[in-house]
Amino acid sequence: FHVTDVADGGGGNTNPTISQLDASRQVIPNGAAVLLDANVDIADTELDGADDYANATLTVQRQGGGQSADVFGFQTALLALAGITLQEDPAELRHNGDLIATSSDGNPFGSNGVLGIRFEAGATSAFVDAIIQAITFRNDSSVSADFTIEYVFNDGASGSATDSIVISATDGGSNADLITSHGGR
Repeated sequence: FHVTDVADGGGGNTNPTISQLDASRQVIPNGAAVLLDANVDIADTELDGADDYANATLTVQRQGGGQSADVFGFQTALLALAGITLQEDPAELRHNGDLIATSSDGNPFGSNGVLGIRFEAGATSAFVDAIIQAITFRNDSSVSADFTIEYVFNDGASGSATDSIVISATDGGSNADLITSHGGR
């Protein structure tokens, strides 16, 4: 895997990082959703210091742009462990009723092959990590292929980080087995 930091332009903003994202993941075309990575982590010196990720964004999509066959979502059981609830319409994530994240484009989460998240005031580092670790993916195509899913995190100032995971969409095994083995790490 790779991490790319974008220079801060001398403004004193430290670039965020995305770490521990797995290098690859297998999905079954037209199969059930799989958890992308349960231990990926986002860190940002300024946001972590304030313990508030307000105005930061995360975009997850196929490298080169969203594909309609790519469906992103969340494993709600993992969100619930952090006390986070998912609301579909409007697309919101809440903790104890308080808004902590919304869809960054105003559409439902994961629509048009893009998962865009805008973090709100009160989105702590722990909540951001819980949300990114609960992202699921399925591919509604019947075509076997390898492709790259890109995570782009922007800190809301001038810093950003990019990381990616290679998806292998092939028949063989079951998605239930994949989730179980991945969750056991």
